[in-house]
Amino acid sequence: MKRHQLTIGLATLLVAATSLVPLSSCTQSGTEREASKTPEVAAQPKGQPDQVPVEKLAFDVPPEAITQVPPVYPEGAKKAGVSGRVLLEVLVNADGTVGSARAIEEVPDFPSFTESAIKAVMQWKFKPATKEGKPVPVTVAIPIHFALDKKEAS
Repeated sequence: MKRHQLTIGLATLLVAATSLVPLSSCTQSGTEREASKTPEVAAQPKGQPDQVPVEKLAFDVPPEAITQVPPVYPEGAKKAGVSGRVLLEVLVNADGTVGSARAIEEVPDFPSFTESAIKAVMQWKFKPATKEGKPVPVTVAIPIHFALDKKEAS
């Protein structure tokens, strides 16, 4: 059982680490993304996660996850054989901590996936995004995948 949880956790980390996406990339067409040399990311004032972004910040270097806590696979979803993906909007502060996280996309009828994903991501640490060599807060989209291996699914 522990080995399966470790396998799920490591697979989730691998997918999440390779798919950290600036939030604006989720809403731009491919042509718009190619046209902009520096991606724009919505920046929110620290401590105000529920407000609409006040400004757009371009960054030179995107944030990079350096410490990732894997989410716990919800027991009810595991028993039901349900897998899925939660897409989170995550504010990465200028000091590399997570300021806030909220779901953009959830698994229908299984809010426990969202709760687990948020709980895990709130513990992550990042090398912060930088603009002109200075750390800046940015909002990024992070997909968290929950998948059972074949033994657990049966």
